[in-house]
Formats: sequence, structure tokens, C-alpha cells
Amino acid sequence: MNLSREELNALVALKQRTDIAIKPANKGGAVVVWDRALYIQEAERQLSDTNFSQRVDHDLTMEHQAEVVSVVEDAITKGELPASASNLIVDHPRTSRFYLLPKIHKPGNPGRPIVSACNCPTELLATYLDQITSPLVRSLPSYVKDTNHMLDIAQCFRYPTTGPDRFVFTMNIKSLYTVIPNNDGLLALRHFLNKRPVQEPPPHTLVRLAELFLTLNSFSFNGDYFQQTGGVAMGSRLGPNYGCLFVGHVE
Repeated sequence: MNLSREELNALVALKQRTDIAIKPANKGGAVVVWDRALYIQEAERQLSDTNFSQRVDHDLTMEHQAEVVSVVEDAITKGELPASASNLIVDHPRTSRFYLLPKIHKPGNPGRPIVSACNCPTELLATYLDQITSPLVRSLPSYVKDTNHMLDIAQCFRYPTTGPDRFVFTMNIKSLYTVIPNNDGLLALRHFLNKRPVQEPPPHTLVRLAELFLTLNSFSFNGDYFQQTGGVAMGSRLGPNYGCLFVGHVE
């Protein structure tokens, strides 16, 4: 997005106001000026859904950090992870932040929930598991890399010119990341990890790391603290692969 000097100055002036929130739109590349009271109201509406998160009375970051350290060091001691896996421990963890991206293409302009997990206790675990699961996702029969890949697939569609009509359609899972049950998601992950030609690190160790990633998600919003109770946080590095493997297992 290219802004003129005047537009940039106006945007800077807006950002200094405390009664508005300036966010990029979830789709389309627009910049949205959101009344802060309405922004907070939408966030609190979503955070009141206990299927996704629950309010806690203090910041859980350091407690989660201690658990990650304990599990990783134990796996190294047992020889299930190499000594270099100590690099999976974040040196200076910080609290994740919850925010919304406005969906201006939908009625009522709801917000897309994002958890900024930079330097959270499980960030490096998510990055590590993302690298391990990427080849598993690419092996799925239904794998589609991107739009161009989908267009190449569509070019191969051939239908008889006679006979009944045929339709091409798409399906969508609403709020996929946040509705995946942890037990079912970990079951799917274990299923595909067991298919690796080389079983190192062992599947049960990787599943344990994934369990930490799923259950040690805490974040703050507007001075309050929350613990995620289900699914995967939007914004997580592992989220796309984890979601694809879950759906691949369903398929």
C-alpha cells in the first residue's frame, strides 16, 4: 500500500487518538478505522465464548514457560530429542496479545481473532513442528498449494458433453482452527507422524510437544488475561498444517 505524505501524516495523527483502533481489513488490503468502544465490545463478545477461552486472574506466561522447559529437557535427557533441542526454549518469553482484524466483507463487520504469539513460550515448538509437518501436508491426496495450483487442477477437469449436469462446488469449515477438538487433532497428528519413513524424533515425543502448543496458550487483551480452552490460535505458525492434517484425517 503506497500512501502520500499527506495520507501518512493523517494516519499518524489518527493513531495517536485513544478513541479509535486502526487495523488492516481481514481481506482486501483496506485500512479500517474502528471506534475503540465497538472494537472492545466485539473482542469481549468473542472472548466470552468459553469454548474458545476463559478469563484467568493472572498472567500464565512464566508458568507455561516452566512446563515447556521441563518437557524439552526431559526429552533431551531420555534421548528422544537431540541436545540441540534446547534451542526450542524461548530465552525471554513474553505474553501473547489478542487482537481483531475487521471483516468488512461480512454483514455486521465481525472481527477475525488473532493471537500474536511472538516470543511466547511455545513459539519455537510451533516453528519446529511446522517444519516436521509440512511434508506430511504435501503428501495429502487433496493438497492444494495455492491459487495457481488450484487453477492448474481445474484445467484438468473434463466432463462429458452429454448426460446429467455436473457441478463444481466448494465447502468451508467455519472457524476451523478454533473448533478442532484437541484429542481429535492430536490423534490425526499421531496418525500422520507414524507414516514418516524415519521415526525420529519418535511420534509420542512430537505429539507431546504439540500438546504443549495446544494447551499452553494464554494471552492478554485490554488489561485482562485469558487461557485458550480449545482449538488452535489464529496466528500460530503451526495452525495451517495442523488444520490441514486434521481435515486430511477426516477425509
